[in-house]
Amino acid sequence: MTAKEYLEQIRTLQIRLEIMRTRKQNLMDALTNVSPNYSDMPHSSTPNVHRMEELICAKIDIDNEITSASLELEKILKMINSLENSVYSFILSERYIKRQPWNKIACEINICQSHVFRYHNEALAEIDTMRANES
Repeated sequence: MTAKEYLEQIRTLQIRLEIMRTRKQNLMDALTNVSPNYSDMPHSSTPNVHRMEELICAKIDIDNEITSASLELEKILKMINSLENSVYSFILSERYIKRQPWNKIACEINICQSHVFRYHNEALAEIDTMRANES
C-alpha cells in the first residue's frame, strides 16, 4: 500500500466511525426504550425474550469496532503530525483530513500549486519511510 492509499484511509475511517456512532445511538435508544407497548393487535406466539441481551451484545460489539477504528485513525493522524516539516504536515492534514482542494491549500500557505504538489510528494515519501521503519 502506498503512502497516498494509506492516507486516503482517513476518509474511509471517518465515514465508518460516523456510521458506527449512529448505529450505537440507535442501539442506545432501543436499550433505553422500556415503555410498554399497548395494542389490541395480535402478538407473536413466541416473543423474543432475549431482545435486551441481543441489544447489549450488539452495543458491546459496536463499541469495540469504534475503538478499533478510532485507534487506526489516531495512528495515521499521529504519523502526519510527527513529520518534522510543518508545511508537510499542514498539506497532508488539509488534503486528507479536511479534503481541501489543491488551490485552496496553495492559497493558505501562500505558495504556487506546483510547489504544493512537490511538497506533497516529498511528504508522501517521508510517510513511506516512516512506515517502512515501523515494520
